Amino acid sequence: MFRELRRKEKQMSSEETERILKEGLYGVLALEGDGGYPYAVPLNYAYDSGKIYFHAATEGHKLDAIAKNDKASFNVAGETKLLPSTFNCLYKSVTAFGKVRVVDDEAAKRRGLEVLIQKYSPGFVSEGGKYIDAQWRRAIVIEMEVEHLTGKEAN
Repeated sequence: MFRELRRKEKQMSSEETERILKEGLYGVLALEGDGGYPYAVPLNYAYDSGKIYFHAATEGHKLDAIAKNDKASFNVAGETKLLPSTFNCLYKSVTAFGKVRVVDDEAAKRRGLEVLIQKYSPGFVSEGGKYIDAQWRRAIVIEMEVEHLTGKEAN
């Protein structure tokens, strides 16, 4: 169902692909938007055990798109280096495909928020727990179950 990379020599190992996905600071979530137009939005995220977690406001374009169609892709650009004299660049990128859903189970919601805190505020996990408690009612967690993952590099 998912396409394989056309240029096999550019395919990263699964270990390197997961490293780029875990360490990336942000990625772009692509959904079906209004009128069938693609809707792509840059987001903070965290990857854990085959799932990508995002947080969201209680309403908006992203949630409307997910309610309409749960299929999504997510892209993270890793290391890049411009090579101006050769009109080229070196890069590493990861693309994930899967289904997204709003997490309604309280334990899974907390887990998603904790994974985000651990990634973006690792020295403040205790304070992060208090922040989660304070924002609980306003926090929405979106989970993407990764069905297909590819990594590509030009070196």
